[in-house]
Amino acid sequence: MATIVFVNVFKTSHSTAFFEGSQEVHTIINNLKETQKAIDETHKYSNFTIEQTVTNYENETSVKHIQLELITNQERKKFHYILNVKADEFE
Repeated sequence: MATIVFVNVFKTSHSTAFFEGSQEVHTIINNLKETQKAIDETHKYSNFTIEQTVTNYENETSVKHIQLELITNQERKKFHYILNVKADEFE
């Protein structure tokens, strides 16, 4: 099974940095869910950067739209998440 996954990863056009960055995006989202705090910020790593933008979703203060843009040397991808939070606990 591991060999099939390994071969499929190398068949794709995505770089290793892209896969590492995608995993880090999910880690950031999990942290946001736990802490209920987020601001616009840039996460810099050796092989990629993740730009985080936080806005109200449809003018609702208790629902946040989180956009995380993964940037590598070769590609960019935006991830969008909607989080329902307590307005007074979210920055």
